[in-house]
Amino acid sequence: MMKEVKKAAVLIPFTLKEGKLSIILTVREKNLNQHSGQICFPGGKQEPGETPLKTALREIEEEIGIKGEDIEVIGEIEEEMVYKTGYLVKPFVGLIKGKPDFKVNEKEVKEVIVIPLEDLKKIPVKIESFKLGDKEISYPVYNWQGYRIWGATARIVSKLLERKDVLDELNRRAHVYFGRDMEGHRTGG
Repeated sequence: MMKEVKKAAVLIPFTLKEGKLSIILTVREKNLNQHSGQICFPGGKQEPGETPLKTALREIEEEIGIKGEDIEVIGEIEEEMVYKTGYLVKPFVGLIKGKPDFKVNEKEVKEVIVIPLEDLKKIPVKIESFKLGDKEISYPVYNWQGYRIWGATARIVSKLLERKDVLDELNRRAHVYFGRDMEGHRTGG
């Protein structure tokens, strides 16, 4: 029998790096009780009375110092289960409106990784799985410059890359804030 489902939320933050729209991930500190050393999006457990969006925005500020008012929320992605810990995670997609000034919470985050979206789209995806009781759970694996993105984070990335509507809106907003599209081409202006 599976553990009781707990609620969590993450933000899938985007920024412009070297003229290209890029996704931000973190590497968790190795001394944490859950998901230590893993690559993930800023996020965490939903507190009583909090909406999932408020959780995601609170967590990104706590983990890497980006304030909610500096983020435009573009959309959301279907919830994803973290099977080993029993968390049901609600992902939101956000665009950081200016150049991010990371203030890393060193107790939780070892490193911030910024991956160009076009690189992420080109990574050959490998499928792996694990057994949970009598059920087999599959997940994609993305390997980028020595970083291994897997599990629920990789399933969220995969869902994001399938969401043309969210990516199109992200592209439009990148044009508004940066005068560039997702591939780094100058637009209008």
